[in-house]
Amino acid sequence: MKHGSQFLAQNALPSAAEREMLSLVHGAEKISKAEIVKRSSFSQTHVYLLLDGLVERGYLQFLPGEIKGKGKPSPRVALDLERLATVGLSFTADAVRIAVLDLAGERLIERPLMVQPNEPEVVRAAVAAELVNVANELPRRELIGLGIAMQGFRMGQADQFRTPPDLAAWRDYALHDFFRDLSPTAIIAENNATSAAIAEQLVGAGKDDRCLAYLSFNVGFGAGFVWNRKAVFGGHGNAGEISHMYPPEEMHLRPALGELLKHLNKNGVQVNDLNELATRFDPHWPCLQDWIGQVTPSLKTAIRAIKALIDPNAIYFGGDAPEGLRKMLIEAADISDLRYETPDPELKMSALVGDSAHIGAALLPMHQLLLDGQMES
Repeated sequence: MKHGSQFLAQNALPSAAEREMLSLVHGAEKISKAEIVKRSSFSQTHVYLLLDGLVERGYLQFLPGEIKGKGKPSPRVALDLERLATVGLSFTADAVRIAVLDLAGERLIERPLMVQPNEPEVVRAAVAAELVNVANELPRRELIGLGIAMQGFRMGQADQFRTPPDLAAWRDYALHDFFRDLSPTAIIAENNATSAAIAEQLVGAGKDDRCLAYLSFNVGFGAGFVWNRKAVFGGHGNAGEISHMYPPEEMHLRPALGELLKHLNKNGVQVNDLNELATRFDPHWPCLQDWIGQVTPSLKTAIRAIKALIDPNAIYFGGDAPEGLRKMLIEAADISDLRYETPDPELKMSALVGDSAHIGAALLPMHQLLLDGQMES
């Protein structure tokens, strides 16, 4: 992009020491310089130099100090929400969605791209055009990096996914290389369910949960986990692939929305895709309760497994499932009748409307490049 918003240069990203400062500020929202010195591992002089550099480059801003008792008030430090942004894309069978967030995770832009998801070259051209639109709409913003939420599981490389049939053209695509010309700073790829779990924990209803699980009801059925407020990726990057727990002959009985569409159409309710399911959903469809009854055993099995393995405070129901369907699945998934002595997780609806993977994708660069420093190669 020659005009307007553009991606930061690689050397403009924070150093490890600067990331420590950003983490302290991000966790506290507004914090005094004196408190940062107290909590950091650096001297006062070093902290002040680091903060000055971050303010100059648009990451932080200084605010007047609050008067507390005697002495000169220490200036406060907060995120600068006017100069930087982060971008995320998510892929589902029906849509490619984009989100642009500020450093606090507030949505500046959120919309679907008018493109068929299963056509990689067409998608890349549409993303390039959309980034020009972002530059025009947010002319004073610089972009940190590009996060990508893709459906499927990994066989080795962090940026390559074995995608479901509706996204077969993306199977084993090297996403970093494919989108490199659009984002020279960083491209970070994750699966949809984990990305959505990150969004739920950081900007959704899970802010107070130390440990949570997110159930992603899409064409398939997956999960994402957050433990100690950090996403769980797994040794091969496939944590949360809970559909793999079902044998092939039971896959049609898991609560995947692709199976729901087949069930509805077979029983005279013509619904063509997940977008139509969202707009036309009717909890009173006669055959809907039959499907809920069919998938409830596998849903309860998944919840019992999640409870036993990671002991979450809450399990959030999300993905492309409409709000009314989420409510019905939560009611059906109650496992309190098992009378285990250990506390059950709360079953909750996601606070984010629709599939929130694009929000989580946009949060990936901010948290991996600015806060955690775990940049993927």
